[in-house]
Amino acid sequence: MDIKEATFGRRSAREYTAQAIDEQTIRRLIDAAVHAPNAVNGQPWTFAVVRNQSLLDQISRDAESHMLATMLTGPQADHFRLRLTDPEFQIFYHAPVLILISAVAKGPWIVEDCASAAENLMLAAYAEGLGSCWICFAQSLLHSPIGKKALGVPEAWVPVAPIIVGHLAARPAPVPRKEPVMGSFTAPTGERVRPSTSQTCAPWWIAQRALSVGCAAVRQCARHWGGGSVPPGRTRASGERPKCAFAPPGCISQSVGPVSHFTCSAARSGQAGHERRPREPLLQLLRKRGIYNA
Repeated sequence: MDIKEATFGRRSAREYTAQAIDEQTIRRLIDAAVHAPNAVNGQPWTFAVVRNQSLLDQISRDAESHMLATMLTGPQADHFRLRLTDPEFQIFYHAPVLILISAVAKGPWIVEDCASAAENLMLAAYAEGLGSCWICFAQSLLHSPIGKKALGVPEAWVPVAPIIVGHLAARPAPVPRKEPVMGSFTAPTGERVRPSTSQTCAPWWIAQRALSVGCAAVRQCARHWGGGSVPPGRTRASGERPKCAFAPPGCISQSVGPVSHFTCSAARSGQAGHERRPREPLLQLLRKRGIYNA
C-alpha cells in the first residue's frame, strides 16, 4: 500500500467484529512499530498483547471508575462523564486485541519514541485491512500500580500508548481536517514576526516556535541560523544555490531583529564573509537553554 494512501486513509475505528487477529499479523504490526524513528536509537519500547476479553472488560470498568474519580473540569468533562457512566460503554469497544506500548524505563524522549511506534503500528494495521484506535481513556489507570498489576507490567515500565486493533464492523467516515495554524510568534526581543506568503525560508518560524518551548529540533537548526550576513530580501540569482537547505528555488532571505532565516549554503560551508553562528542575543538564549553550545 502506498504510504500516502495509508496516511490519508487511516481513521480511529470504534466498531469491531469478534474475529480474532492471528499471531503472524500481530507480529507484522509490531515489526512495523519497532522501525519507527526514535531518539539516539534508544528503542525503549515494549509491547504487551492482550486478547483476554474478560480481562479487558475488567480493565475497562476500572479505568472508567478511575477517570471519573480523577477527571478535572474542562470543556469536554461533561461529555466524558456521560460516556463513562453509560453501562453499555466499554472503552476498548470490544476489539479483539489490545497492544500496550510502554517504555522500559523513564527517559527524556520515551513518549515521543513510543508515540512514533504507535503511529507506525496503526498505519501497518490499516495496510492489513484492520482498524485501530489509541485509547486515551485507559492511560490514567495503566499508569497506576493497579493498572500495571492487572496487565503484569513491571513497575519500572512507563505505559504510553494503548492501541486496540481488530477487523472493522463499520468503516469510519472521513473527518474534515482543520487548516494548519501558521501564525505569528514572538522573537527573543519580544518583536512580533510573521511568516510571509511569498516563497520565503519557511522553516525559520517553525524553529523559532520550537525555541520558545525548548524543542530538541533547534539543536539541528541552530547552526544554520545566520548573523544577518545575507542581505534581507535578496532573491536567489540565476545558478546560485538556495540560501536555505529546506527552501524551494527562489527563496528569499530575511532578518527580523536578532533572528535570521536559515542562512545561505556559503555560511554552512564556512566561506569567508558569512557567520556560522547566530547573532549574539540569540546565541546567548540558546546557550542559556542548553540547546546550542558551539
